This record gives sequence, structure tokens and C-alpha cells, in this order.
Amino acid sequence: MDDSSLEEYILLVLSDSNLPTGGFVASSGLESYWAHGLLHMLGSQWSTNGTSTPSDQLVAFISASLDTYGHLIAGFLQDVHRTVYGYMHSTAPDTSSSLEHVADTVERLDIALHAMMLNHVAQRASKAQGIALLTLYAKSFAPTPNGQDLKDDRISVLASKRGYALLQEIKLRIRRGTSHGHLPICWAAFMAALGVHSSEKALAVHMFLQARAILSSAVRLNIVGPYLSHRLLAFDVKQIIERCMVKVKDCKSGLLVEQDKKEEQLSCKSNADFDWVWQDDQQWADDRFNSGNDPKTTWPLGDLLQARHDQLHSRLFNS
Repeated sequence: MDDSSLEEYILLVLSDSNLPTGGFVASSGLESYWAHGLLHMLGSQWSTNGTSTPSDQLVAFISASLDTYGHLIAGFLQDVHRTVYGYMHSTAPDTSSSLEHVADTVERLDIALHAMMLNHVAQRASKAQGIALLTLYAKSFAPTPNGQDLKDDRISVLASKRGYALLQEIKLRIRRGTSHGHLPICWAAFMAALGVHSSEKALAVHMFLQARAILSSAVRLNIVGPYLSHRLLAFDVKQIIERCMVKVKDCKSGLLVEQDKKEEQLSCKSNADFDWVWQDDQQWADDRFNSGNDPKTTWPLGDLLQARHDQLHSRLFNS
């Protein structure tokens, strides 16, 4: 089996709805939005006659949810994937310091993503699913003790061992409490450890699974039925993911921009109007810091209502 066929097979395995990652307990804010009676306000732009149906409202929710989620996590996910995959396939000799350096980078990205998640409900669900994903890797996808793996050539075995060691280090840091283990971070490391080389493909699969989880939640909330859910997944959601990927595929976390450059020294100068003008005070006007690809939230209302999930009188999901 060649590399491309193997990668496609891995993606098919990961698309299994029975994958034990705990996603069935999260609705990505759909339950709270629906329980607050605001779902009916969505969907007019998807309707052909001006009145929105439950399916129109659900499609509008998925569109807004994926847009804000993608803009928030895409840069972090792709940066982690590139970092982990680059380490696994590096020609440099293995050292404990190189493993620590990569783990430090992943931890820094994880902490930054945690700080940018605007509500505790999303944080809680993301961490639970991320930790479950690392457990899934250790129990189902990790290299066997005798060195057998999905590939058997020397380079891929070495890369696989590096990936396993790194994911174990990430898991250890989560247990120690120095890292959070958010789902996009763990997903990126997980995909890289399995040999998926494209960070964009890793992101696209993650967005698909996010949309499918929302549709699954909608079925259990009785917003739509299972047949309509699969029809939406086959047609409407496909267009939403394609549009979303165009917007977010070039996103960066902003934390690794200067990774391969020397750290710039802050410079200062006197000014007639100010005592000092520091370089970092003007970064907001620098194109490098305003590329439009930085992490952001595009749907504040969705975050606000998701944060109220714990105040619901009855709950089917934990987020």
C-alpha cells in the first residue's frame, strides 16, 4: 500500500462514527441555542420562500458555528501539525532536548488556544475530547512493542516512534496540569503521529467531524430526523465546509511567526509628541501583525449562549 492509499485508509478509519472520542456528549452550543428559543431566528438566508424550516435553521447554525470555530482553531491546529510532523521526519539525531523543545512548542500553542476560548463550557468539552483522543491513540494506534506499524520501512518506524514518544510526553504534561489538552491541539498531533502529512487535510477532516457531531446532536434533540441529517451532511454541509476552508486554510496562530528567525530587539526613539515610541507599540499597524489570518471569534452570540449551557434546567449534553 503506497503512502497516499495508506493516508486515505487512515482518514476512512478516523471518519468512523463509533470512534471513542467522547464527541457524543457535546453539542457545540446547539442545545443551549435551541433551548433559549433562538434557533428559529436563523435560516432565512437558506430559505427559498422567506420562511425558514428547522433544516434551514440548523444549516445556518452549522455555518455560523463552523465559521467561528474554524477561525479560532485553524491556525493552532495547522501549526501543531507542522511542528509535530516536522519533528517526526527530521533527519537530525534524536535527543531529549529536541523532544522537550517540540513538546514545549505544542504546550505553548495549547495554552494560547485555551486563553482564546471565550467560555468555560467550550473549554471543558474541548479538553475532555482531546484527552480522549490521546487515549484512543495509545490504545488503538500506537506502535506495537515489536516495532510493527502501518508501515515497515526504517524511516517510517523511526518517525512513528518519535510520534509515540511525543504524544506520551504531551499526555504526561496534561496529567501534570501544565498543558490543557484541547481537542484541536491533540487532533493535530494525533494526525501527524499517524503519518497524515497535509495539515490542510487534517484541518478539513476535523471540520467535517465537527459538523457531523452537530448534526448528530440535532438528531438526538429531535430538531431533524436521521434521514434529513444525512441529506444535509451530503449536500449543504459540504458547501459550508468548502467555503470555510477557503477562509481559514491560511490561518496561523501567530506564535510561530518568528520561530526560525533571530528574535528582534526592541528599538526606541524619541519623538516630539511622546517621550518614547517603542517598536512593539506600533505592531498593530504592521502588515505582519494584521494579515487577517490571526485567530478570532466571528460569532460572539454563539459563545454567549454556549456559556449559559450550565444554567439550562435540563440538559442532554455537557456542552
